[in-house]
Amino acid sequence: MALQLLVIALFDLAGEAASRGLPVPLPGPVVGMLLLVGALALRPRWAENLARGGDLLLRHMALFFVPA
Repeated sequence: MALQLLVIALFDLAGEAASRGLPVPLPGPVVGMLLLVGALALRPRWAENLARGGDLLLRHMALFFVPA
């Protein structure tokens, strides 16, 4: 499961780098998500492999929102 979370984090990092390096008016996490969707469209088996890591993030999503 750690490898799945690492892959998701790497796509987020790649999106952040692409957002800063290219003149794209999108935030880095959105670009990373688009890159991940594109990779999953090209390799559907990756979706099965990343499912456990994604489910873990979705189950604990409330922990990511910190009130001001």
